[in-house]
Amino acid sequence: MSMRLFIGSLAITLLSGCHARDNEASSATAPRPPAMVPDPNPEPRAVHAPLRYSSPSAGPLRVGGDVTEPVLLRQVPPALSGRCSSSRIEGRFVLEAVVSASGEVTSVHTLISASAEPACPEAEVAVRDAVMRWRYKPATLAGQPVSVYLTISLAPPFR
Repeated sequence: MSMRLFIGSLAITLLSGCHARDNEASSATAPRPPAMVPDPNPEPRAVHAPLRYSSPSAGPLRVGGDVTEPVLLRQVPPALSGRCSSSRIEGRFVLEAVVSASGEVTSVHTLISASAEPACPEAEVAVRDAVMRWRYKPATLAGQPVSVYLTISLAPPFR
């Protein structure tokens, strides 16, 4: 069995087997392959481009490109209750926070919550409350402070 590959005016014969038969290897004429037809329903493709903002928008921006990351100035550790202080917390808390143009954390929501043994649902609340008290040097765009989304990852021990 053979297959013919056409690249421009070049024709290449690909053979499946150990030995080529003389008539397949020397054949100079072969039918033209069918024309390429574009897919009527192409899959969407992701375009990865750096973030570029021409001016601050009304909502929080994403850090990257022209937007600098905020700098942590004050970090408050989570205050775990007596019941949680004896729990063994494993894993990380991953949070998404909004840091305002004044450097205050205005909202926090949990993306991933660590597990605890014995269970301690208050730990997640304590971590979110602590992050709400953190303070930052604001992120900037063109030298102006802006509000941004910030992903925060915390793992015990909390200090």
